[in-house]
Amino acid sequence: MDDHLIRFQKKKFLFLDFETFNLALHDSINLPWQVATILVQTVEDEYGNIRNDEISRDDIYLKWDSDLKIGKGARQITGYTETRFRQKCIPEEEGFKTIYKQVEECDYLVGHNVLGFDIFLLRNWYRKHGKEYNHLPHKVIDTLSIARSINLEYPYKSNEMSLLDFQMKMLSIRKKGMRTSLGALGKSNSIEHDYAKLHDALVDLELNLKVWDKLKYQIDF
Repeated sequence: MDDHLIRFQKKKFLFLDFETFNLALHDSINLPWQVATILVQTVEDEYGNIRNDEISRDDIYLKWDSDLKIGKGARQITGYTETRFRQKCIPEEEGFKTIYKQVEECDYLVGHNVLGFDIFLLRNWYRKHGKEYNHLPHKVIDTLSIARSINLEYPYKSNEMSLLDFQMKMLSIRKKGMRTSLGALGKSNSIEHDYAKLHDALVDLELNLKVWDKLKYQIDF
């Protein structure tokens, strides 16, 4: 077994996803109203097979000290309802304590387009609470980046660049007809899922975990 490959490492993988009030990243007009996580530990069974053991999952609705209202586009995409939000929301500082502990204790932070979107929201949240965040990108596995590298048949070579630089390079590449959205990857890999409910953060992560379990055997790093 190639123990140096991430897919065989007995580590903690934290899958994370935000849903936001608007579709832009700038924190003056956007904040996350939902953050979900699924924490798994990779373990080896008695037959030498690697599997994921789920440790925890959280689905947190965040109340900010802000007058920001959800935008029309974000509402349509996420299915946000004010009633459900009011019933479930907690002060963002309480949510931060939970997420901060999970992020700091995990070995890898996994998400789909996390380097293009979620990492900036997480950075802003860390900054708000006076926490150091420069180490965060270096523990990221972005399944969008990985899917693009597989689609392009562009292998990762550790002697040429870091994993972070490789993933950022993959994110910058655009190719007509390349179907690497989370939903498209799920369907192309014949993954059973309730696709109609995507863009709920926890539902997205349930699919993201399944997609990662397919992708990790298609690339060596």
